[in-house]
Amino acid sequence: MHIDKKLSIELDDVQSLFSQTRLDLAFIKIDRIIKNNKKHYLPYNYRGILFLKTGDYSRALEDFKKTISLNEDFALGFNNVALCYQALGNFKHAIEFYERASAIDSSILEAKVNLGSLYLDNNKFREAISALNFALEINPLHEHTHQLIADAYIKIAKFDLALSHHLKAKEINPSNYLNYYLLGSDYLWSGNKGDASSNFLKAIEFNPKYCQSYYGLSRVKRINPEEPILSDISQLLHDDGINKSDRVYLNFSMAKVYEGIDRNLFFKYLDEGNRLKKEINNFSFESFQDLSDKSIDLFLNHVSKINQLPLPERASEGIDMLIPIFIVGMPRSGTSLLEQVLSNDPRIFGAGEIDLFHSTLIKIMSSENPSSDISNKLMELRHDYLSNVRAMTDKKFFTDKLPLNFHWLGFIKKVFPNAKIIHVERNPVAVCLSIYKTLFSHGSLDFSYSQDDIVSFYRLYTNLMSFWSSHLSNVIFHANYEKIVKNPKDEFSLIFDYLGLSFSENILEVQTNKRSVLTASDLQVREAIYDGSSNSWVKYEVYIQKFIQAFVR
Repeated sequence: MHIDKKLSIELDDVQSLFSQTRLDLAFIKIDRIIKNNKKHYLPYNYRGILFLKTGDYSRALEDFKKTISLNEDFALGFNNVALCYQALGNFKHAIEFYERASAIDSSILEAKVNLGSLYLDNNKFREAISALNFALEINPLHEHTHQLIADAYIKIAKFDLALSHHLKAKEINPSNYLNYYLLGSDYLWSGNKGDASSNFLKAIEFNPKYCQSYYGLSRVKRINPEEPILSDISQLLHDDGINKSDRVYLNFSMAKVYEGIDRNLFFKYLDEGNRLKKEINNFSFESFQDLSDKSIDLFLNHVSKINQLPLPERASEGIDMLIPIFIVGMPRSGTSLLEQVLSNDPRIFGAGEIDLFHSTLIKIMSSENPSSDISNKLMELRHDYLSNVRAMTDKKFFTDKLPLNFHWLGFIKKVFPNAKIIHVERNPVAVCLSIYKTLFSHGSLDFSYSQDDIVSFYRLYTNLMSFWSSHLSNVIFHANYEKIVKNPKDEFSLIFDYLGLSFSENILEVQTNKRSVLTASDLQVREAIYDGSSNSWVKYEVYIQKFIQAFVR
């Protein structure tokens, strides 16, 4: 559709106001333009973008739909409709309109990148990689696409491919601090402390106020209190322009520096970092308790009464022959060590923490009627879960060590009748202190930043495990961390007997396992199995009285 010079100039004025964030004036001007150009598609598109900016997604959707009704060949308009549907949580329609945008114009990069990002957010990793590879065919030098596809490869444990795309992103834009931070994380997960350290330092060089880099550096390098970088962290803590989230990273960085050097300073920074993180999360323990109660109710009244979930019609590639090994327990209880040993066996793939089962069940529990169509929801979950695993490995056995899967053990056995479940227990004070010392990825373990919340969560966990143990007798293997580190040969011999696999002593040499580990134990699991860590809390007794009062008799 033709656009005359006058309209073009007026729309440029709207664009200028948008760029200056003078949105009120932009709205006044675009409303006037639309009044005088009711049959032209572009003004509606501009106003839709303004509504998107203000978060009014429903009105943005109306304008973008008007745009494509006036010009059915405007691919960017279809992309914008998809953006609205995505923001409104209607992922089915979002995917449809991204694909329609690409069908109209196969060279439209935004639609492929947005579609890949949407698939990534919804745990459709193979689909995300396919869409993002199409985007790279359109523009091989698109930095953000390389970052996104690296994230997708991380999710399916293809860490070498993720590293290659992060390296490509750095090559495209060697002055972007984020590329160095991402590379630092890659090397940290693989146990390469030297390259991790140099990349975190490079990230700091390009952006001294990106505080996550300091925390990453503190995890891979012993920073002495006399080093200049400690002064840099201290100055940032006194900078009023540093936001609360960044102060969390800085305080945990300082705590890392003083751990083992000065207990008072260690807990000063640790307590402050946890206090700030709890404020940000606005955590409510009641929500976890409610989740626990609802999951038990749904299991008892609905899921347990399902005789057997039929195989989905679209099952393929032998995914239903896979045998999951779920490793559950409290975070920091030894689940990573157990997985590291098991994955040393050539028959077992260590998939790490697969969030799909937990996140999907939470969505189901949060719906208005969780029991509605529950059989089909669980069938869909099984297919998506095993499809993602098949993208990771062709091995029959694999581990999923997301500790919080202890919420769903009855659901797991219903969805995966052949699944093995290993529950790891450890000294509760050691577990609670280790949780309190750890800064977890955002949104994953929001109970972790208050000693009171940690104690409450631990009690909820023990209650749930008692419930599942009573309903799944002889199904769960209960492993004890202290016994494992004292006598690994005998304990793992029992575990392998439970798995129905022969045991070989050489798998205990975890220091030879080179797989990348994306948990808080990423560095510890590379050390030889050792005894004694469960008693290290004793030297901190004065600082952790709430844990001691709760669990020491």
